[in-house]
Amino acid sequence: MYEFFYVWFISKEAFLIGGVIFVLAGFYVKVATKELNGILDEKITDQTYHLKIFNQLLMGFKELKLNSIMSKSHYNHLQESIEKMNKTNLRANYYNIEHFYCSFNIVYFTFLGIIVFILPKISTANTEIILKVLILCIFSSGSISNVFVYLPLFSELNQIVKRMYILETSLDAEKNISASHSLIALDQFIHFKQIHIENLAYHYHDKNGSVLFSLGPVSFTINKGEIIFVTGGNGSGKSTLVKLIGGLYFPASGYITIDGTPLTEFDYKAYRTLFSIITSDFYLFKRLYGLDSIDENLIFKYLKTMKLETKTGIANKEFTNIQLSTGQRKRLAMIVSLLHDRQIFILDEWAADQDVSFRKYYYETLLTDLKRKGKTLIVVSHDDRFYHLADKVIKLEYVYKISCTYGHENRQM
Repeated sequence: MYEFFYVWFISKEAFLIGGVIFVLAGFYVKVATKELNGILDEKITDQTYHLKIFNQLLMGFKELKLNSIMSKSHYNHLQESIEKMNKTNLRANYYNIEHFYCSFNIVYFTFLGIIVFILPKISTANTEIILKVLILCIFSSGSISNVFVYLPLFSELNQIVKRMYILETSLDAEKNISASHSLIALDQFIHFKQIHIENLAYHYHDKNGSVLFSLGPVSFTINKGEIIFVTGGNGSGKSTLVKLIGGLYFPASGYITIDGTPLTEFDYKAYRTLFSIITSDFYLFKRLYGLDSIDENLIFKYLKTMKLETKTGIANKEFTNIQLSTGQRKRLAMIVSLLHDRQIFILDEWAADQDVSFRKYYYETLLTDLKRKGKTLIVVSHDDRFYHLADKVIKLEYVYKISCTYGHENRQM
């Protein structure tokens, strides 16, 4: 930029004209940059929001896989975020072209025009002086254009740095199925009477293909409206079994029948719509996906029952707060399951992080109320004090076999 100051020694009039033009351009750029910062902030917000939704897809894969309507709703939400993000990106790019790249050309050629056509009339500058000023302008065009080209990049970098600061502060504080097909799938098994598990087995392999752990073969029957407890030592395969039952895993051998009809791999999407599952590694979505209408009074009733009414609420189909303790998050996940109102509830160690009063409420009130409504409950639990509430207790043993007792036997224990 030293060329600009050299103009002073050649022609003071040209220097003053250039100074006025560049001061005016500076004010314009300042205003344009402020508006651009708003667009860039919106752009980064949209990108962050899109990544959050995509992260939900990764973290909540099990829940979405089980619930096709919820999955479709999440997919639509993801598509909306992509479209909004693309529109904001285009808007930011057009703004850069219109207000910075074009602005440079206007300022540059306006200055050249004034030097060539106006300067000779208002000063004593001769042809030699004008040529010198023009040559300096041509040589300095690269550095001047860089200012206009890089300003949007610096603005974007500034917004990113601000977001990084916000992220750092928050971290410190913390220390594809169509809708019609989905509806058909939901109705396909909704009136089931019995699910039979026949010689079901599953194997975990290492990277060389060697079997690390095997479950099964296991066989038992699930009747509609039953409470079934699944118990066994740590590592005996309880979570694997309930994921097999819920259709999250495909069995290595054996099969599942519904009312005597074996499931095929094409039936699994329909079969999964029967289940609502809270696993030990569950993911809690902030947004209520898959629910067309939200009964806020019912949600508040559930929140009050779960003693969460002062911890979180509902607004625009989203929970206002999910930064809760593990036990509270499980209660919130239970509310989501109750709202979806599926036929079969799979609850993997739900009571493990609850206090004594909630554990008692869970076993003696919630489970029995759901059973009374005709729901089927598959409950992974170590609480043998409540086994008398079960219609069946399935105990997994490390020798890869199961034993099954029935409700009347448990009540005699």
